[in-house]
Amino acid sequence: MKARKIQGSAIMHAPPHIREIWDLFLCKACHSDNKYLQRGQLRITYNDIREDLHWMVGWRKMRYSKWDCEKALKWLKKATMITTRKTTLGMVVTICNYDFYQNPANYESHTYIPPPKATRKPQTTDTIYKKAKNVNKYISQFDECRKIFPGTKRGVETEFDNFRKHSDWEMVLPLLLPAVKEQVAKRAAAPNGAFVPLWKNFKTWINQRCWEEITVFEKAGDVQAEPAICVVDRKPATKYQTDRNDKKVYLCDECLVGWKAFERTGGWGWGKLSPTTIERNVLEGKAKGARK
Repeated sequence: MKARKIQGSAIMHAPPHIREIWDLFLCKACHSDNKYLQRGQLRITYNDIREDLHWMVGWRKMRYSKWDCEKALKWLKKATMITTRKTTLGMVVTICNYDFYQNPANYESHTYIPPPKATRKPQTTDTIYKKAKNVNKYISQFDECRKIFPGTKRGVETEFDNFRKHSDWEMVLPLLLPAVKEQVAKRAAAPNGAFVPLWKNFKTWINQRCWEEITVFEKAGDVQAEPAICVVDRKPATKYQTDRNDKKVYLCDECLVGWKAFERTGGWGWGKLSPTTIERNVLEGKAKGARK
């Protein structure tokens, strides 16, 4: 039980560990004078504070750090709520205005505020039944897609819970069954020798939105040949040389005459040069041939 007047105090908005240490001091303070301590005093150490306020996370025992305790005591002393005195057996904490916190009058409230009235009508059982009926309808529609999916899959409720994580699941649900049927048909009609990847798990297929995929299967080695086009005039060509990446670089008959007229020395062919250099040399060779 706490005094209601504490709501207007600075401790009300202090960090949680400061409020807990303050409550601990109130609980452990002497209610009357004795041989060693006066009313409102207690003897304690930092290790005692850490041990008394520990909490469990599973099997782990968590405690506040010594720095947290020192910071809390500094805050309480600055707020003139306690004073401390070091001794050989720990420190003596004196709670200022201890009698104020022990006065029952400070725990009373003479103002009654009635609770607010409900502004929303309670949900009827008809609405709950309709929602459950709609969910069952969605599950049955989803299960049709799950059953024909060839890959690994789990139970319908587990897969449906994962599917509902998508914000647009209601809009996507009608698209799943046609997408699976289409992908199954394309895999069945794949040409011999084409690479057909294994089916993903149904969870992965859902999470990666694979119903949006466009699948095309080609035979291994079916690579379209590059068109034989001159690198200078963009005309059909037959003569070529390979560049450093073993790609064909073509020259048409007209550009080939210009290249020969350029009479390039050094043994380099045009294949090792950049397209810009080839074009410049071909134009120079054409101009040189025209002058002759």
